[in-house]
Amino acid sequence: MTVTVLAPFESADCVQCVDVFKRGDGDFSAEVEIGADGNPVAMAVFKSPDPEITKVVSDIVLLSSFKPARCKGVPCAMAFPFHIAFKVA
Repeated sequence: MTVTVLAPFESADCVQCVDVFKRGDGDFSAEVEIGADGNPVAMAVFKSPDPEITKVVSDIVLLSSFKPARCKGVPCAMAFPFHIAFKVA
């Protein structure tokens, strides 16, 4: 299953983030498209242990800034894959 989330989103409250993360147990896999300006443009989620985790992680990632990739010495847009393993102890 692939879910595409487009920026911008409302900021997630940190306390709610922690509560959501405590419920999750499993792998999160996604790819975020970073624009040439370093801002996230879109995110495709491939796997998530919980829909609420998808929302919170998407909010955090899409509100972050990144150092853009460089193509032939010039900043360029590029997809960045990432994985998070959530473990409930």
